[in-house]
Amino acid sequence: LVAHLNFHIQHPAEKKAALGGIMWDPCLKPNPLMEWMMHGGPQNNFDALVGEETADPAHFFYGAHLSLKRAFLKNDHFDKSFTHYGWEDLEFGRRLAGRGLTLHPLLTARALHRHHYTVADIVRRQQVSGAALAQYQPKYPVEKLLPPSHGIKHLFRVVFMVSGGAFITRQLVRLAIQLNLSFPHLFQFFTTLELRAGIRKGVRIIPN
Repeated sequence: LVAHLNFHIQHPAEKKAALGGIMWDPCLKPNPLMEWMMHGGPQNNFDALVGEETADPAHFFYGAHLSLKRAFLKNDHFDKSFTHYGWEDLEFGRRLAGRGLTLHPLLTARALHRHHYTVADIVRRQQVSGAALAQYQPKYPVEKLLPPSHGIKHLFRVVFMVSGGAFITRQLVRLAIQLNLSFPHLFQFFTTLELRAGIRKGVRIIPN
């Protein structure tokens, strides 16, 4: 809190905002999948901000640890049409960036994330995030975020899913965690697979 307060004292302009860092609470004893989620995975990409003076609000407006001037917000708020977890903060950050918000990494201000993730938790997280991405993409079609829904690779993934591939992948990830081993390529494949499953569900349930 002191780091955030000092930042705003030193940067009184309304458009200046600060993004604090987030790390796992060490009391949780994070498993290899959790560690990868923070360092290479889809949790928060703070590694990309080391040494940077600013961060793009459209990609780093992490609602879990932000501070900004109330006066800058005016009547802006989160888009209430987002009913799923994920993307609502980045969508808000993109709109605020259009009004001139400048986001500065303040990684010395560290918050502890006390939320232990199991494989089942990551499955739910990724699928719900995928559904929200299906809602986010039409609002900003210039930046292509949805994966192609056609082609050989897409067909392979569909066949893989319906043939029990998702179950096998989850079991392999569980085994890696039990053995306390990190397999980034496996974790990447696993989280992407579940995100795509959520996208397919989101496209079906969210109106155009």
